[in-house]
Amino acid sequence: MSSEEGSMTNTTETPEQETPQPGAISDFGIDTTSMSTGEAVRDYWSRVRGGELGSLPALLGLVVLLIVFGSLSDTFFTLGNLANLLQQGASITIIAMGLVFVLLLGEIDLSAGTASGVTASVMALHLINGGNLLGGMGDTVFYVFCGWLILAIVLSVLMKIWAGAALSLIALLMAVLGVAPNAWLEMLLAICVGASIGCITGYLVARVGIPSFVVTLALFLVWNGVVLQFIGQGGTLGLRDDTIFNVANAVSTRSARGCCSWSQWAATRRSCSAGTSPGCARDSWPSRRHWCWPRSVASPCLPPSRPTR
Repeated sequence: MSSEEGSMTNTTETPEQETPQPGAISDFGIDTTSMSTGEAVRDYWSRVRGGELGSLPALLGLVVLLIVFGSLSDTFFTLGNLANLLQQGASITIIAMGLVFVLLLGEIDLSAGTASGVTASVMALHLINGGNLLGGMGDTVFYVFCGWLILAIVLSVLMKIWAGAALSLIALLMAVLGVAPNAWLEMLLAICVGASIGCITGYLVARVGIPSFVVTLALFLVWNGVVLQFIGQGGTLGLRDDTIFNVANAVSTRSARGCCSWSQWAATRRSCSAGTSPGCARDSWPSRRHWCWPRSVASPCLPPSRPTR
């Protein structure tokens, strides 16, 4: 009996493990495979012929728009108009830079534009009311706003997003303590409020499991209502602070001309935070040339002529 069991044991075959083929690579490895420029061009063309157009329709549409507007106006391709286009679209560009990371994760954020409106409204209310958000918002709205910030802090700690918790805490302290208005602190407050919005949105998507399309579509409508509550229907909040105006339109301080413009551009590129592209402006009528951006990246620009009285 034992001999039979031994023979059965010896004749039992163990399943052979399949060895991966040398040429087989994962889907992620396809993206990291090194190839020459010609191979990359041929690979892209083959994918286009297969129906994977990617960003090609958007680029072709941009080319068509440039041709149409350039043919309709003689000043469209002038340096001044191109500088205005860059400056006017800078805020949207910075929001889009943040959305790139959301899209790379396969998600979507429909509330980014209205969320930026909320942050700008809070900044304006804090500045106009001398740091007194309680007087600017009213009792009920202010307490709800503080509760929102506390909720953002708690959820950020639960998700171990310490940067979000710290920024939300800064916004809460500035709102409760009534910090005196300062242009740079106002911009910091706007960034902190935006971080609190992002933390709560991220918790609903990542932890609760609600699809990002549903969450951000609902928040899109919510933030529209919040902005109306802050500034009133059809209302405006006028900002007459020179520093905020210069950051939003130009950098015109005597101590920082071109270097400050480039530093601010690099900082916003890295942080994807609120702001707009620096431009070229003056607080006086200098007689010499000064460097500016984006009107001319590598060449000096002349100051505009003195207006006639």
